[in-house]
Amino acid sequence: MVTSGVVDAESGMSDFSFAWKDDYAQANFDFEIAVGSHDPNRLFSLLNHYPWHLETLLRISELYHYSGQAQESSEILERCLYACERAWHPNFTAAASSGLAHLDASQPENKPMFEALFRHVIALTRRGCHKTALECAKLCLGLDHTDPKGMLHMISYFALRSGEEEWLLRFVEDFGHKRWVGGKWELHGSLLNFPDFAYSKAMALYTIADDIKVADAELLKAMLTYPYALTATLMRLEAAVSSDKDWKEILAHEHFDFSNCALDSRSLEHVSDIFATRHHLLWRPDPILHWAKRVARSAIQLVDSMKPSDMIDGLTAAEFVTISLQNWPASEENDFTHLVDDDFTDVVKRALPEDDPLAARGPNDPDHFSDDDDGDEF
Repeated sequence: MVTSGVVDAESGMSDFSFAWKDDYAQANFDFEIAVGSHDPNRLFSLLNHYPWHLETLLRISELYHYSGQAQESSEILERCLYACERAWHPNFTAAASSGLAHLDASQPENKPMFEALFRHVIALTRRGCHKTALECAKLCLGLDHTDPKGMLHMISYFALRSGEEEWLLRFVEDFGHKRWVGGKWELHGSLLNFPDFAYSKAMALYTIADDIKVADAELLKAMLTYPYALTATLMRLEAAVSSDKDWKEILAHEHFDFSNCALDSRSLEHVSDIFATRHHLLWRPDPILHWAKRVARSAIQLVDSMKPSDMIDGLTAAEFVTISLQNWPASEENDFTHLVDDDFTDVVKRALPEDDPLAARGPNDPDHFSDDDDGDEF
């Protein structure tokens, strides 16, 4: 790894990047040939020659994952992360720990580390290690504030599952206003513009706030601004709400009824679906559902009355709908197509995508790995 040093004297932000040696570039070339051969055995053979080649490690980990060998997949993934760590610049750890290390995820040399971190985070939360997943997600997001792997759409879930509600509330207030993008600090809109954080802030307050009315107000604002997110969440809890007469009435109201229409913003619809996929289990406990039901009734009353309310800063329900339309204008284009819904669920698929060159063949026997080679990194 190389560094261009401190690029912002006031904050101390430093740029870092991985650098490829000549033999690593040759390994990349051999890797493309191996993948193009449609034969997973070629990947295992390649790994014997290049034990620390990141792309090969990631690919084999993926093959193990889809064949149901979770332990082997995790071991290979950790080996990939270890290879990255061996190549870190001496100043990288201290800078990353203080949030002052920037690693451009768009550079080919840096992409494998982001992919490895992303897969590691998913594997950790599927094993119930939510606190560790949260810390790894913080690292991945802190290295590139453009959030290329969608950590912003996971991090609130990890925080709530690991009891880090106070940290989450601080994060919602701080991160959205200042991010390192394009070599400079930029001001961005609030994270509450995302349905994920609007609902998660309310749940965090419900858990730790002394006054339930504070949590009620935040959840009410979320429901008025992003009603589809609640509807999508409840649809994934069908067994818990399908027999409830009150929920049926709520979901039949025009504010929450999306049964015959889609959102005008494909981007908002997509991130709302991701929120519902990732978070719905947090909303399944009966006390949470009762709380959501009570606040949803209040939301319907405000929509029908068209009157302002002190609970929502003296605004009307229609004004929150306007805010949503301003933040998420109507568009058929989805700005979040790089986020795949399957990555935000604990349900593991056991088949490679049909267009994958290696889909027709399964991975080789794990004994084919050679761990005796102490090959150098990069």
